[in-house]
Amino acid sequence: MKRIFNKKELQDYQTFIELFVANFEEIQNFVASFIALYILYMLSVITYPHFSYTRYPDSEVKPSEYNENLGIVKKSPEIWNLLEESIATIEKFLK
Repeated sequence: MKRIFNKKELQDYQTFIELFVANFEEIQNFVASFIALYILYMLSVITYPHFSYTRYPDSEVKPSEYNENLGIVKKSPEIWNLLEESIATIEKFLK
């Protein structure tokens, strides 16, 4: 079924598109910041257990077992890059 828009609806859509285009950079920064916050949250979920493990020698993973063969250690440079990028994105949004 073909939808026919009335004049008021078309004006509303045109206004929405104009506002969206005029504020595109701000919207883009907001979305990027939301994604950055999500990345930070996920990184905290992944890394938190390792924070606890390194504090207690009798835990599931012993501090002495943290070496280059452990996955979290191998991924540390990537995790660091994600942290830096996320923080920079959020700082840009807050300015």
